[in-house]
Amino acid sequence: MAINATGLMDEHLKDHRLDLETCKAVCGIARYTDDVEASKAISTSPIPKIVISASGMATGGRVLHHLKAFAPDARNTILLAGFQAAGTRGARFRPAPRS
Repeated sequence: MAINATGLMDEHLKDHRLDLETCKAVCGIARYTDDVEASKAISTSPIPKIVISASGMATGGRVLHHLKAFAPDARNTILLAGFQAAGTRGARFRPAPRS
């Protein structure tokens, strides 16, 4: 979903404030993955990153691997940008206390 959404940015220039050149530059810096192994490999790199994932309610899929890899480290932020229904993992997700 996130990969497809970036293409919409180019197609709908009148709906945001970026010109085509800036839009392509911004979307071009991302590394897009659409298979499980490439997605898992993201966590092996020590460089800082922002992972954008169609998390749903964190009930399944590749987002679970990202949560396991990044959630325990207080330096990371996990942002669930959508509705999290009661009873789902996403609704139970709570940030770790910062020391």
